[in-house]
Amino acid sequence: VVRQVLMLIDDGIASRMKHIVHGMMRLSSGKMSSRKGNVITGESLIEDSRAEIAEKIKDRDFTDEEKKQIASDVGVAALKYSILKQSIGGDIIYDFEKSISFEGDSGPYLQYSYARAKSVLRNAEKENIEVGLNNLPNEVSETEKLLYRFPEVVLYSAEKFESHHIANYLVELARVYNSF
Repeated sequence: VVRQVLMLIDDGIASRMKHIVHGMMRLSSGKMSSRKGNVITGESLIEDSRAEIAEKIKDRDFTDEEKKQIASDVGVAALKYSILKQSIGGDIIYDFEKSISFEGDSGPYLQYSYARAKSVLRNAEKENIEVGLNNLPNEVSETEKLLYRFPEVVLYSAEKFESHHIANYLVELARVYNSF
């Protein structure tokens, strides 16, 4: 439908478009069905994610505005990552509890890892530790080996139109970095 509309507006845009097929979005508890009344909208998934994240961080030392922003950012990332991590062609299985987990294969885990890395850089700056190539270790770490592969993973993912390769790579990188 979108391609047909674009052809009416500008055939040049439509000819550059590639349709990537997915199956249905299913809950981990089973198939959604309008007949059974268990259809969930994207908007309600985002709101539920935001609410659950807000509950998880309610005792953290943030202002109310920061908590609201974090809940929104993490809630949306949880849903986006849950979709992007799955290979194309099949059904998307959405597991709410796994999607909002701060551990393992989830958007919030990646955001936590990013925040942790940024914190290391901020602390290094406070301690006047220069970040750069002047003090290289003698051995290459697993984190460095994975970082070296980043362009290759992105290119492969782009060529195949399969975002799950980047998602899997990022979770592995976060796991190795957090162990480091």
